Amino acid sequence: MCVGENNATRVAEYLNLQIGTLWENAVDCVKRQGTGLKPDDSHKYSFALAEFYYGSHQSTRQPSKGDMLFYASFGKPTLEFICNHTAILHLYIYEGHYNTDLSKVTSEIAPAILEHNRSFGKDTKLSFRVPFETSYISSPGSKFGKGHYAFSLHTFDYSKAELLSVVQELEPARQALSFYLSQYLQLLDGAGRHIFFSLPNFDDDRLRLSIDFSVASHTLLDIDKIQGISSEKINASLSVSWLKAAMLAGSANVTPAEHLAISLAEYRSTWLSHGSDVHFQVKLGPLRLKSLCNQEAVVLISVDEVTFFDTEDLKRAPRQRYTDWEIALLTNVVPIIEEDGTVIGVKLELNSSRFVPGLSHFTRYVESDKDASRYWSLFVTFITTRYLSILESAQYHIVYFNKSGDLWPQLLGPSEDVPDMHGFDQITTITQTAINEYFWSTWSGAQNSKSVVGTALASWSYNNLFSADFAPPTVRLLEPGDNGIKAIVWIHLRKGHLKGLRDWKPWTEGEQYSFEDCHLAFETELKIADHDELKDLSLWASHVEDSFVYKEHGAKADRILKHICLDLHSLNFLNELSRVDTLFKGKDKRPIEKLQALLVYVQAHYFPHLISTGLHVLHTVPVWNTGAPSLPSNALTKVEFHIHSKAVVHGGQVAKEAVIVIPGTVGSRQLPPPHGRQSWLDKWVVYATKGKLYGSVALSKRLFLGERLLSVLSHVNAITTLVPLPFSLRNGGWNVQLTTWAEGEAGRGGDSKWELDKEISGVLQYKWQHVGGWVYHYKGNDVGDHRFSVTSVTNNTLHIPTDFQRDITNIKLHGEVILRLEVAAAAQSWSAQSSATWAATVGAYSEAGGLQVKIISSVPPSFEKSRVEGNAVPTSHTDPESLLRSNLRVPESAELGQVLSEFKTFEGIWQSVYPGTSAYDLTHYVIEKNGDLLFELRPYPQLLPSEGLIQRTSNSVVDVVHTPQPVHDVDIRAARLQALGELTAKTPLKPPSAADQPRTSSFVEGIGFLQPLNIKEKTVDTVSERGNGSAHSLYVPKVVNGGRHVTTRTLSGNGFGTWGGA
Repeated sequence: MCVGENNATRVAEYLNLQIGTLWENAVDCVKRQGTGLKPDDSHKYSFALAEFYYGSHQSTRQPSKGDMLFYASFGKPTLEFICNHTAILHLYIYEGHYNTDLSKVTSEIAPAILEHNRSFGKDTKLSFRVPFETSYISSPGSKFGKGHYAFSLHTFDYSKAELLSVVQELEPARQALSFYLSQYLQLLDGAGRHIFFSLPNFDDDRLRLSIDFSVASHTLLDIDKIQGISSEKINASLSVSWLKAAMLAGSANVTPAEHLAISLAEYRSTWLSHGSDVHFQVKLGPLRLKSLCNQEAVVLISVDEVTFFDTEDLKRAPRQRYTDWEIALLTNVVPIIEEDGTVIGVKLELNSSRFVPGLSHFTRYVESDKDASRYWSLFVTFITTRYLSILESAQYHIVYFNKSGDLWPQLLGPSEDVPDMHGFDQITTITQTAINEYFWSTWSGAQNSKSVVGTALASWSYNNLFSADFAPPTVRLLEPGDNGIKAIVWIHLRKGHLKGLRDWKPWTEGEQYSFEDCHLAFETELKIADHDELKDLSLWASHVEDSFVYKEHGAKADRILKHICLDLHSLNFLNELSRVDTLFKGKDKRPIEKLQALLVYVQAHYFPHLISTGLHVLHTVPVWNTGAPSLPSNALTKVEFHIHSKAVVHGGQVAKEAVIVIPGTVGSRQLPPPHGRQSWLDKWVVYATKGKLYGSVALSKRLFLGERLLSVLSHVNAITTLVPLPFSLRNGGWNVQLTTWAEGEAGRGGDSKWELDKEISGVLQYKWQHVGGWVYHYKGNDVGDHRFSVTSVTNNTLHIPTDFQRDITNIKLHGEVILRLEVAAAAQSWSAQSSATWAATVGAYSEAGGLQVKIISSVPPSFEKSRVEGNAVPTSHTDPESLLRSNLRVPESAELGQVLSEFKTFEGIWQSVYPGTSAYDLTHYVIEKNGDLLFELRPYPQLLPSEGLIQRTSNSVVDVVHTPQPVHDVDIRAARLQALGELTAKTPLKPPSAADQPRTSSFVEGIGFLQPLNIKEKTVDTVSERGNGSAHSLYVPKVVNGGRHVTTRTLSGNGFGTWGGA
């Protein structure tokens, strides 16, 4: 033992001597007391290291070792230490057998079937990786003379042992062997053969021996995980970090503030004072980790080139240059753990690092050369001390970190809440499917295009230095965070070639490389900018003038164009989501140089070209000036945009489709306060079913239903509501006269507004009710008692469906007018009543070119024959049916045409959002329970400039690897529709075929009609008026001829106040 030296080798020898002595004791014990059969329980521990039996002897024949399911006679075991936490236990089997009948291996009492026994070969070796711990036990010094001492113990955890390797002929029986040998290790544990003493140290100098098995080890196991994270992931993360540092180091102007960030790829001694007259510049390759165990790893520092100087001027000729060195360090690895115990990362405890010469190599270094030895010593000392501190200061000791745990967001439960517009007039959502489909269509059109614009999506070259064929790019929208609104862009390179770099710049003399099937992932920011703010659009300037959006809205003084763009100037390469393994399959010494060159060409040259052609513009939104004259009803005057990608589970299906959300207001209305945006954006996600959803457009109840549709339809109430006119008797005759609300006094002073009645299954039901009447009552000694009355009752209903209907959505109107006349006098007493009903339907359906709206049916009024009670027959002037026929108006094309005009704004190209240079139309509308109007967006059929009609004939273009849940071929619906609780995934959305076109019905079916009101006779001196309109003045004649003449007008209905007068 030597104090100050690593005594691990001596401790390993000491432990092997202990286990060897225990084995010899066991062998002797077997020789003296063994019977050649399974020992009894009192001897099993004594025999444990020498032999092991598993099974039971046959009771029907002479017992033998062959009865056993497993039997082995062992040679001397050995321990080989890998690190300070793991050792390998080597077992050597002299003779024995195992039984392959796996149905019996779980029951030791069952005898073996001899036919399934297989013998071990001579001197079979089996090895186990076993974790161990080192502990210390203090003992009172009185027993030993001079104080307290600590016993070092090494305790092996056999329950976690892992069978490492078996000879090839035993490989098919690995499962059975693992079981038998796990039982054997349990036996060793019970026998106490898992605890061994370290070297004794009972001197009085209180100095603990240095024991570092990790440094002394010359064996590296193939361990694929450390702290539960795969070594492949950790090394991929290190490669990404190194690549970013290397690209920064290769930039033209490196500032002192960037020295830390660069240190992973390059370092210069002049960046920090190090107190030596020797200076150096080192260029490094990616760090690599090799796991020793779950807690320790070897860190391999690749030194591509180190150059030494005798002066601080590193531009002078160097004194010495070395290449291809590798320095190995042992270090502890600790997990980064969330509060819930989830491991989200791994970091190195660099203060525990130890230099391992045996795992390092130094090409062309000659130790006998004094200058070389001085340089080597200075450099290795720097790397193993100060450089580690530099890495930790730059946070490079965190070798893996993934707080989200996955690219996809956490899943939420379903929601049946109907989304709210939250004060916005219009909300547009654009799915990432829409973005990717736009890139697909542009790429498809570029295959045969001669135009410069768009062809770069299919193929592109740069000055004979780079050339590639591409598949269409794909985009993944990300949940926004503190660093802005982000997306991941994948560039898919099918094949191509490039020339290498020199000083991180394309080099015409560079070596030419070929590549194929590469997929590069970049994180970038999404921004919204005015058209005039976009720069470097030289190739797009003329092309955009031929686009749908520019033809309609470009260069207009009353509006501007706002573009949602990918910021391709600022990108973050994501190695973990890229696939570049084909670059590493060749025989090139440094395949990483091909990746560096590929990234330089793509980022520094290809992306600027895409910008110049405007292909980074995803969507365009026209925004009007608030003071512009004659603003269209849907013209947005203020907008903002968000990304929302929170996943939703609905009906057993998982949504992983993100949306761009564009809320806005119209007219002079300001945007609502920004508080709580993300909380209600949850309602605007989309979910996967069996179709593709490109996006949706929602108009608020106030904007469409309240201010437009119901307002227009209120005119239907005005023309279908009959109002009796005041009357008097002339020469004993009664001439009843009627007018409509629209033409009468009431129509000039009030509105015939619809009132929400109730929500029934899938329908918003509105009503208009009006009751109007006059009573002429006179009484006197000379004339007797006479009463004449006329009453008109109007009941109109409006049914607006709120459930999704595949082919056509119908808005249904129904009306009923009841006219009743009554006479009560000495000469005659009778009553007569008739009614009339009418119906009309306006339908909207989707076809190529967008939404189409038309009058489905306008049912002629149906008149009920007058029902007369009493002893007199009414004349033609007092016949209710005749009066209804001559006075009732029903809504026809002229009136319903106003409804059509309101919907006409939804036909054809939708004017509020445009994908790139293309357009959308609207399809499949639904009015929600809360009154908001929702449409689906759909690509507008179009001829691209100078190109043919773009129609997608294939569902897939490229197999996008490493793109979580590929965005192509996913059928989508809006979760807003599903929130209604009535949209199912049974029927895919599609335009109706000719056979599906709606048929005109002779009558509106499925509507519950209001029953006629029961109008009772009343003699009152007051007027009761109720309804949807406002109150009107009464005409009350004076007393005539000594009699009391009172004319009473009775108006009743939903919404009227009640008032009266004499």
